[in-house]
Amino acid sequence: MYLFGCSGRRLTAEQCDLRERIAHRHGAEFHYFGRYTVLAEEGTYRDWSGDDGDPTSWFSCPNLGDPFDRDVAASVEADLLEEGTT
Repeated sequence: MYLFGCSGRRLTAEQCDLRERIAHRHGAEFHYFGRYTVLAEEGTYRDWSGDDGDPTSWFSCPNLGDPFDRDVAASVEADLLEEGTT
């Protein structure tokens, strides 16, 4: 699996939907933790809402090596820029 476009920014539902549509257009997937909480082993919850430097969203595609991986990442980035977002 090739991962690219990692970010720790909080995203709205609309921003996530746009990223999902763009990813699928290029045979990739978009992943987002958002504001979900995860039950930790000690029985407490951790907020994965971002803005703390931890990647909470990223894109992935099959790892087929260069130039495929680079081209998919560049195509997704170009479409994000065209839509006015990064």
